[in-house]
Amino acid sequence: MRGLTTILLLFAITQASHAPAIGQSPPPADAGNQFVAQVLIALEHHESIAAKLRYESRLHDQKLVGSGNYWQQRTQDQRVTRWEMQTQIADQTASFVQVYDGNHLWTDRRLPSGRQVHRLDVAWLQARLREEGRGGATEQREQLISAVEGQGGLGQMLADLLRNFDFQPPEPTQLNGLPVNALIGHWRPEQLTQLWPDAAKLGDEQPPEWPEQLPHHVLLLVGRNMFPYVCEHRRAADAPLATSLAGLRPTGDPLLRYEIFEVQFAVAIPPEKFQFLPGDIPWTDETAVVLGQLTQLRSTEQK
Repeated sequence: MRGLTTILLLFAITQASHAPAIGQSPPPADAGNQFVAQVLIALEHHESIAAKLRYESRLHDQKLVGSGNYWQQRTQDQRVTRWEMQTQIADQTASFVQVYDGNHLWTDRRLPSGRQVHRLDVAWLQARLREEGRGGATEQREQLISAVEGQGGLGQMLADLLRNFDFQPPEPTQLNGLPVNALIGHWRPEQLTQLWPDAAKLGDEQPPEWPEQLPHHVLLLVGRNMFPYVCEHRRAADAPLATSLAGLRPTGDPLLRYEIFEVQFAVAIPPEKFQFLPGDIPWTDETAVVLGQLTQLRSTEQK
């Protein structure tokens, strides 16, 4: 879980506003968050999804590009997923595979420095979270996050966005000539300061310099079918995009971007796609670590 979640936790803060047209009522203050919640609900009700991925990131002066695939089958608490990507690091192939088999979330990273396999006991994790009261939340946002906690895939990606960001209302734009809705997300202050403590000083007369590898804001592009096609994280140098019409489309040099394309719904997927057998490879159980992280997040949210 931490492989994908760590990437997705690197996001942004700023304030953006779009004045409503004359004669129109302004959207609800929580309209953007409600929209992302509806995207997650729609995603959870697809019987199956098969799609391709493009990946682009920047690590200081090094640009990485990669590709992969995504599969999802069955709905809600019966759902299983597989997410895989490949890229080149120092002229060597690196890969990331994440499989949720309905009980455990397996993460398999192969880097030039070696291979690491981790397992998360999702059933045990969710049971413990329910004991702590998280599963009994009445707020829709918290219910949605709890329902997919630890399960990986696109559902986990959207849940992480809901946990960490406040979204502006959706704005119409285009992606490859097709109509989509664009949403700009900004850090929830308590989540940003947990990741970057100096963020508490951003309102000072001499604010701290934004960390190079910490994105400034996030862009989510959603199709008319309520499917998330692009998730992009931008550098501090791209801060003006958060308040401009140009910012409603992907930038040429993102800090991190996932693009999901050639999406197929209601297709047959071989069952072995959702199986992971570690064999003789040593693996590490991350369940206790992830529980501690989520418990800390909950404590931060309640302050």
